[in-house]
Amino acid sequence: MLRFVPDKPHANREESVKYETFVRIVAAKVERELFLKQFYKSFALHSGPCVLCKLCVILSPTGPFRTASSLVKEAIRKPALIKKAIRKPSLVKEFGEHRGGIKCRFPQIARPSMEALGIDVFATAKNAGFDLKVITSRSEAPTYFGMILVR
Repeated sequence: MLRFVPDKPHANREESVKYETFVRIVAAKVERELFLKQFYKSFALHSGPCVLCKLCVILSPTGPFRTASSLVKEAIRKPALIKKAIRKPSLVKEFGEHRGGIKCRFPQIARPSMEALGIDVFATAKNAGFDLKVITSRSEAPTYFGMILVR
C-alpha cells in the first residue's frame, strides 16, 4: 500500500487534483516497474474518482461523462450498455466503442479506484499498519492512498 501525506492542507480543489494526479502517476510507475521485473500480474489502484481530465472523453450516447457517478447514472438509464459490456472484458472499452472508438486519454495511468472494487480503504490502511484519523475540516491535510496488487 502506498501512502502520501501533503505537508499542508490544500488551498483549493486544483491543488488537491494535482496531488491526486501525482498519486496515480506514482502508482502506475510502480506497477510498470513490477511488470518489467516479471511480476506481470501487478495492478495499481488508487483511492477516489479519476481526476486526470477535467472532462472525461469516454462518451455515452448522450454526451461526455463529467464524473464516475455520471457514468454509473448513465449505465442505470441504459442497462443495455451494461449487458453488452459484461460480455466483453473492458467496460471502459465498451463505453468508448459506443461512440466511434473514443478511448481514455491516459490509459497508462488511469486505473479503477479501490472503492469502485469494493475495498474499504480506511480499514485496509489500518490493517496495513497506518495510523489514520478522519479529517474533520479543510484545515487538515488529507492522506492519499494507492495500492499495488501483485501476484
